[in-house]
Amino acid sequence: MKKKLLAALVSATVICGSVQVSASSNFFADVPADDWSYGAVNQLIETGKVEGYSEEIPEGRIMSRIEMAMIIVEAQNNIELFNKREQEVINRLAKEYFYDIKKLQLLEKLNAIDEHLNNKHRI
Repeated sequence: MKKKLLAALVSATVICGSVQVSASSNFFADVPADDWSYGAVNQLIETGKVEGYSEEIPEGRIMSRIEMAMIIVEAQNNIELFNKREQEVINRLAKEYFYDIKKLQLLEKLNAIDEHLNNKHRI
């Protein structure tokens, strides 16, 4: 699923390549290396409750905002497993990356439509 989503991101970037966009709207905009969110997601990953993420983000690794949104969504999917303080961190991250999470949801919908159309043509 994550590979298909990344492929969709690349396709969207290629298709929209001729359109200039600001860094804040760029799917691959970097999260600054010193941003608080790296520590926050690493604390969540450390709990073992973020599905698909068993190892912390290595120090110095720069992530895109969409990658960060993917981790946050996985944490949100299991929010009831986290304690109150961790839930507050998840909610703060979700607020910070609100538009990136929306982009991710849009890509997931487009991917589902694409899969549906592909399956329809195979019949």
